[in-house]
Amino acid sequence: MSRIYSQLLFHIVWSTSRRGDVISDEMRGLLERSVQAKCRDLKCTLHAIGIAADHVHILVSIPPHIRLSDFVRDVKGGSSHLINHLPETEEILHWQRGYGILTVSNRDKARVIGYLSNQWDRHKSGDILPSLEKTEA
Repeated sequence: MSRIYSQLLFHIVWSTSRRGDVISDEMRGLLERSVQAKCRDLKCTLHAIGIAADHVHILVSIPPHIRLSDFVRDVKGGSSHLINHLPETEEILHWQRGYGILTVSNRDKARVIGYLSNQWDRHKSGDILPSLEKTEA
C-alpha cells in the first residue's frame, strides 16, 4: 500500500443562516464536541475550534483523499443534526449554504490557533480580523 505525506492546514469558517445569533453558550459546547467527534471519525486532525454566536471557525488537517466540500458538508450536517434532535433544543440550527476556507502555513499555525481560541469574547469586544472571518466572496 502506498503512503501519502501531506501537511495541509485549512481554516474553515461557516455561519448560521442569515448570520442569526442563535448559538448559545450551552449549544457551543455541544457543537465543539460534535465537530471533534466528526473529525475523529474522518481521521482528520482538529487543531483548534472557535465558536461565536453566529459562526464557527476550525483549523484542521484533512487527508488528501477527502474532498474539502465533503468534509465541510459532513461536519456542518452532523453538528446541526445533533443540535436539532435534542429534546431540549428550543431554536432550530440552520447553517448558511456556503463557507470560507483558507490555507494556513505552518509558520502561521500558532497565530491562527490563538485567534480561534477566544472567538466568543473576541466577537463580543469587536476585536476581529476581517480577513479570517469571510464566509462568502
